[in-house]
Amino acid sequence: MHVLLAVFVLMLAPVLTTVAQPNWSNPKVLQINTVTPNATLFSYPSLTTAVSYDASTSSHYQSLNGSWKFHWSSTPENRPKNFFVKDYNDRNWDTIEVPSNWEIQGYGTAIYSNIPYPFPKEEPHISANDNPVGSYRRNFEVSSDWQDKQLFITFDGVSSAFYIWVNGQKVGYSQGSRTPATFNITNYIKQGKNQLSVEVYRWCDGSYLEDQDFWRLSGIFRDVYLQARPKTYCSDVRIVTDLDEDFIDADLIVELELGGQLYGSVSIHLDDSDGKSFFTAKSAIKEKVIFKTRIKSPKKWTSESPYLYTLFVSCIDSNGKVLEVVPQRVGFREVDIKDNIFKINGVPVKLKGVNRHEHHPETGQVVSRESMLRDIKLFKENNINAVRTSHYPNVPLFYDLCDEYGIYVMDEANIESHAYGTPYWYNHEKTTNPIANKAIWQASHLNRVSRMADRDKNHPCIIMWSLGNEAGSGPNHDATYALLKKVDPTRPVHYESDYRKGLPATDIHSRMYAAPGWNSEKQLTFTGVIKPSLLCEYSHAMGNSNGNLKEYWDHIYATPTHIGAFVWDWMDQGIKKPIPYQYRENIGIGPVKDYALAYGGWEPSAYHNDGNFCMNGLIAADWTPRPGLLAIKKMHEYISVESVAPKEGIYRIYNHFNYNNLQDQVTGRWVLTCDGNPVARGSLKDLDIPAEQNATVQLQLPYIDSKDTHEYILTFTFHATKNYSTLVESGHEIAFSQFNITPINLNSNALDSTDTNTLTFEQSDDFLDIQGSNGLKIRFNKNSGYIEQYEVQKITLFDQPLQLEFWRAIVDNERVLKRKPPIPKDWKNACLGSHISSYTLQQGEHGTLIIEAIIKLEQVNSVAKLQYTIYPTAQIDVELHLKMPTANKIMKGRFPYERFDQISRPRRVGMEFRLPISMQNLDWYGQGPNATYIDRNYERIGLFSGSVDEQWVEYSKPQDNSNKTAVRWAQFTNKQGDGIRLHALSEPMSVAAYNYSIETMETAKYSFEMDRSDHLHVHVDHTQFGIGGVNSWNYGPLEKYLLSDNHYHYKFRILPVLAK
Repeated sequence: MHVLLAVFVLMLAPVLTTVAQPNWSNPKVLQINTVTPNATLFSYPSLTTAVSYDASTSSHYQSLNGSWKFHWSSTPENRPKNFFVKDYNDRNWDTIEVPSNWEIQGYGTAIYSNIPYPFPKEEPHISANDNPVGSYRRNFEVSSDWQDKQLFITFDGVSSAFYIWVNGQKVGYSQGSRTPATFNITNYIKQGKNQLSVEVYRWCDGSYLEDQDFWRLSGIFRDVYLQARPKTYCSDVRIVTDLDEDFIDADLIVELELGGQLYGSVSIHLDDSDGKSFFTAKSAIKEKVIFKTRIKSPKKWTSESPYLYTLFVSCIDSNGKVLEVVPQRVGFREVDIKDNIFKINGVPVKLKGVNRHEHHPETGQVVSRESMLRDIKLFKENNINAVRTSHYPNVPLFYDLCDEYGIYVMDEANIESHAYGTPYWYNHEKTTNPIANKAIWQASHLNRVSRMADRDKNHPCIIMWSLGNEAGSGPNHDATYALLKKVDPTRPVHYESDYRKGLPATDIHSRMYAAPGWNSEKQLTFTGVIKPSLLCEYSHAMGNSNGNLKEYWDHIYATPTHIGAFVWDWMDQGIKKPIPYQYRENIGIGPVKDYALAYGGWEPSAYHNDGNFCMNGLIAADWTPRPGLLAIKKMHEYISVESVAPKEGIYRIYNHFNYNNLQDQVTGRWVLTCDGNPVARGSLKDLDIPAEQNATVQLQLPYIDSKDTHEYILTFTFHATKNYSTLVESGHEIAFSQFNITPINLNSNALDSTDTNTLTFEQSDDFLDIQGSNGLKIRFNKNSGYIEQYEVQKITLFDQPLQLEFWRAIVDNERVLKRKPPIPKDWKNACLGSHISSYTLQQGEHGTLIIEAIIKLEQVNSVAKLQYTIYPTAQIDVELHLKMPTANKIMKGRFPYERFDQISRPRRVGMEFRLPISMQNLDWYGQGPNATYIDRNYERIGLFSGSVDEQWVEYSKPQDNSNKTAVRWAQFTNKQGDGIRLHALSEPMSVAAYNYSIETMETAKYSFEMDRSDHLHVHVDHTQFGIGGVNSWNYGPLEKYLLSDNHYHYKFRILPVLAK
């Protein structure tokens, strides 16, 4: 290892001749006395110990994690300035765990900000008026076994800048919070007890490059450790695997840098996963040693088969004694772009990815091995093969785990300066970001990118570099691009914010939040060049979102030059907090737990916050999966099925795995259902289908009479084998396909006409009261047009109006509507002031009474026609016709809602029941079990059941969340089994049920604030407005999900369900 003094030396003359800025407010000072960046290396005393690949077991390693003495100061002026002296009295200081974020431990303010800096925007300077300082102290022991060794201390992550002292002597300084800083402290330590002091500044000039959309948290938040290295040691390793043109054999190139006293020899050997040695070589020690050899047919590393070899580097003295052994994992893989097609090991690959912040609900930005494995396990279970380390290098262990379990990684530099402007394709010439363009910031850019690349260069999981995120574009990016192409020509470089002609700072044409159908070719006029297309952020998963995924992936799969897409983002950045005292009585009721997952603004402060805009996850901060994750899983499936000759039971199965035979990955099953009930099932015997190939199977299905009016559905499911992933339980379902064998026949819902008694009725000015022989009582309000009471056999099935409803609790993708609003909210109050313009009552066949009411909705210039057909059997058919103003296409505007002259549209077309609160049991036949919407309806058709509360999907803010589409029938009953059943008659309907009103869900910031209603709110809809998913701020749903028709019609039946 070598000491990095260059930046400091460059600064020496100006520091001596001018009034010095503190290092933390001076972009010319990045590190002082740090070691040259290198790959993550751990030293072991022998090969036997190195095989463990666990540094904590090495006698050359000592963790300094744990309890440290801690003092927090609000400003640099107030800090204890001489705290580093050896005999400083810190007995009255607090203790703090390292690693940790001090705000999570109760010091200072946790700030969530998307774009604005939480400090005065005065680049390159940082104000000293509000820059908290954390002072850390601890002692450590140096064993006599470490005598005559070189001692290094490494800080894997400190936010945002820090000084270090050992035994009262200043050692150095570093900034750049997401890559390690290592110091050689050999000349500062002594045997026995030593004292370590660290002074951490919350903000530094580097904070101008750390303007990511996340919680602004501080402190020593990654591992701190010591390493003892022999007098001759391996200071860096670079491993390159260069596959031949047929991607069979490979050249293995190992470049070593040696440090200390250069004597003795160095050897390497490569072992496979069983410990068998493939290659050994030896050389005399010199400053740089390069080994190169051809490896015949090594097993390749891919996300499907992440095979790893281990390289052992041994430093040996002149007497043949092993001084140290340094292991490195090796994956043979090659990344290539040919004809604008992205390939891994010569095979075109689609990246099915997510953006992932490092976040833990209890520890903030301190993540554990267990939490990382939890993420990767969910990736594997849900067909996610790639992750973007948004927007900074992650902890080193994460890359080891991605190597081991097979996740492709876009490794992103810790660079974002969003508050100074980031260009878009339509305005890049008008947006100039000074951080990206001023020469004073170039060293910071280069430093961050080079530290990332030096640390992570040997990980096979990393298949591309990224220069950062939303940081403008300019010469500083050109310099970092050139650096990466020089030091690592084996990987492509990504940068989304470069929209200049020729896209000079990226190998990939990347976009954020482009609508489905975008690719590089469509912007040739602006860029002048075509490059592989990638959506580095898309499908903004804020709240109830992730609509129109099918439209995205249909295009991605059909476009060879489209690499894929990364959802924004993986996990809500919620921080676990106890429920406020005044709401604790709600704990255990509905979705309310004994904790909340807090977002920006939880703690009142003077700092700007962006509310719940940090809650964009496919999973909640406590790892609860959301329906959007299941939709992603469906779109990412590696297996599809096509109907070939259904009458003969012939289907074609496609293997979309890139490398592996299907039978090695999955087993297959099929089941045939009649109206949701299984009638036949079997296993798929022969899945010997090579990668990217297909084969037909023939099933022995039972005979179905052509006159049979029942709905028969054939479902294929595919389940992981033990070879699929060691993290995924064998039998876990990873794909399914469904086929209607017979068409849906809603008219098969037979009408019970056994009761031949007639209905009687009485009329008053306001009401029509109907009675039947089975204790049927129905009250119809002649003023509102609604049925207000429904009773059978003295059991009240509902006693509140069955009313029109055109609104739903606003979802996060519509939050912009509260401010602008581009789509008016007049449909929320569409029924206010409504009145019947005509009312008729007539006798129908089968002894029915038919009520027709025409209701004028003057608020929205629309008309609703309701028709009720009431049967002596107590069944009621409800039919709705809604006529709205015509929405004419005018074809202007960037967003779908701007393409119509009439942008006022309802959020739903349907009716709301308010049932007795006791009817909490829900059964349905339709899509499920998870929530679906018109533009996110990828669940299977089946029979499902559960309580109403179990359907609730908890988002950061309450909103509409648990709708079910394609419902044939749904039933709500109480504990006794009494209730109502709803049958679709015209076409499948949507059904949702809540214990909360729309108004309650819309106004609450957290679910614990909600008061439960006295009635159960059941929505039976013909259709709903799309939830959207392109973004959460201006796009809205795609055009076909805008409810732009001017006429909607549907029909459903109400039936009593009686236990007796």
